Amino acid sequence: MNPRRLLMGGIIAAALAAITIVSAVAAFEGKDGGGGNGAKGPEADDSQTVQRDMRRDLAGRLGVDIETVSIRSFENVTWPDGCMGVHYPYATCLAALTDGFVAILSDAEGQTYVYHGSRLDFVAVSFLDTDEAIIGGPVSEEPDAPAGRVADPRWAVRQHLSEALGLDFEDVALESFEEVQWPDGCRGVYFKDALCTQAIVDGWRATARVPGSDRTYLYHGQVADAELVPEGDYFTAVWELAADEYRLGEPLAAD
Repeated sequence: MNPRRLLMGGIIAAALAAITIVSAVAAFEGKDGGGGNGAKGPEADDSQTVQRDMRRDLAGRLGVDIETVSIRSFENVTWPDGCMGVHYPYATCLAALTDGFVAILSDAEGQTYVYHGSRLDFVAVSFLDTDEAIIGGPVSEEPDAPAGRVADPRWAVRQHLSEALGLDFEDVALESFEEVQWPDGCRGVYFKDALCTQAIVDGWRATARVPGSDRTYLYHGQVADAELVPEGDYFTAVWELAADEYRLGEPLAAD
């Protein structure tokens, strides 16, 4: 056999093998080159796979066929850290902004279930023990929002009310929102025998409505940084409280 032909054949074979390996690595890591372990973000082409996995998860929890479970909404968001808005007192979170999503799933009877996810995992939030886990939201997408702020309060109000009433997120409308200063840490909601931090608190007051109802849903909240969320809630759904449980206060008057 011609040695030169044998050598050229070996070079061509090696080149083809190298191209195959590079192509396989690129496909594994994703087009953006940031694949790490090969997982893609929820905005990638495999978002349908993520949604199918969540449907399968919910169907298993409910003991029903996957075909009876549907995706009501799927929103790409940015989490303030690696905990995807689910914080436990004993857990530590990757201290970095994390690309992810919030999804609302529904069963055959219209009952909705909330899922939080990232490029590596998802959590069935509706099945968590809220006495142990504190549920937060994504960071604000507003261009002028302070760095490190937790969920945009406008988003948080709509999300909370839609979950509480079993409605679609899009069916909840924010009627009013105003930035205020509360005279103390009780944020204008004073429970009997409760102590308040004696310091002025930057916060907000909001009301929301739902279709077909004249009722308004009142929320009092405060500005909160992401690292403070595990220490407690940053808003109060006033409408959920019994009238004899609290006294409603007012924010400080604007200058």
